[in-house]
Amino acid sequence: MINDITLGGTFTINRRPMVSGIPSADQEWKIAVGKSGRIWLYHPDRSAVWVSGGPQSRGYGGSTVAFKLADGLGIIQLVGPWHSNSDSFFKDTGIDVREQHVTWGCIGTGRDYDTNTDSMRITGVLWFDSEPTKGLYERVDLLAWEMQQATPDRPLFLYTESEGGSHCGSVSKPLSLRIRDGEQDPFEDE
Repeated sequence: MINDITLGGTFTINRRPMVSGIPSADQEWKIAVGKSGRIWLYHPDRSAVWVSGGPQSRGYGGSTVAFKLADGLGIIQLVGPWHSNSDSFFKDTGIDVREQHVTWGCIGTGRDYDTNTDSMRITGVLWFDSEPTKGLYERVDLLAWEMQQATPDRPLFLYTESEGGSHCGSVSKPLSLRIRDGEQDPFEDE
């Protein structure tokens, strides 16, 4: 996939099967309690974080999810937990995993749909990661915005993926820059 991309070329977004977001039984999680009193589970060297939902929570359909704790602390079962984000985790606990997201992305001058393969494509590739890279979740979005500002008359498009999913579309101002500039943070109440 990555080896087939060239500058000026096309990147085809291959469809992937849906996977369960419930953590596997062999993953181990560190535990933290936030200022809010909520229980958080995290990996110090990864971006994945979970937060307790409480007795009436509908996270994972209200299911009880078991998490294996690191350091031999056993198992914790959370009712209706939510897979959350590293910014909310940092605000509540002060523990910073915001630069632990492993992402891959590409930026191009167009986006289209290939009816033969039923796939989206980024065309006119201007930039791409040679391999998945650890950093901020918005790493590719920030670079794409910077490139868009340098050539405001030419629309740019991006595709980026992480272990939590992907997005593809026209380049727009990343959330972190909107918040910095005083715009409303849609995750403020999480």
